[in-house]
Amino acid sequence: MRTICIFAKPPLPGKAKTRLIPALGSNGAAAVARALLKDVVDAAVQVPDSHVVISASEVFQTEESLPVWLQPEGDLGVRIERTLQLALKSSDVAVAVGADTPGLTPAMLAQAFDTLQNKDAVLGPTNDGGYYLVGARCCPNGLFQNIRWSNKETLQDTLRRFDEFKLDYGVGPEWFDLDTPDDWRRVQSAIRAGFDLGANLTKVVQSLGITNDTVIA
Repeated sequence: MRTICIFAKPPLPGKAKTRLIPALGSNGAAAVARALLKDVVDAAVQVPDSHVVISASEVFQTEESLPVWLQPEGDLGVRIERTLQLALKSSDVAVAVGADTPGLTPAMLAQAFDTLQNKDAVLGPTNDGGYYLVGARCCPNGLFQNIRWSNKETLQDTLRRFDEFKLDYGVGPEWFDLDTPDDWRRVQSAIRAGFDLGANLTKVVQSLGITNDTVIA
């Protein structure tokens, strides 16, 4: 058994994708968050022999009625650690993935599980120094302590912790998250060029039909 834990906030105006609000407005940012979550869920449920759950900052209902696990109090490291530990109580391996990764595919998730067949852990790096995915066969207490989150050193800090715990790890393909107006412009350009970044996100980009400076209140 293997578990995919999707980290998400309720995709509601004013709560979701707040760094996009200056460019898209609160409603536009929430629409992007809902589309991203739906695309990540759609990818996750296609991975064979996998149990999919939402690890949420607040309990909310998903369209697919997936189980929602409430994240514990603490920084991101505590939340990742406790979520993976919970998943590993009933699964041989578990992967945590953010709900803000455009174009995440079932193949990318399956590749992470393939890596975990002979590695203790796996990371999917982002181009800003962080990562969009972390998976493990075991998650010792304190594994994600002393990491500089939301920082260009986040990935390297995590790999250092893996080394300190003597975990053998693999690193997957680099990708990116959609968090900032610069990320939004990258997504717009990629979709206009014909790249597949997810059916739901593509619909939102096309429906907003905006320039980079237009605000949807």
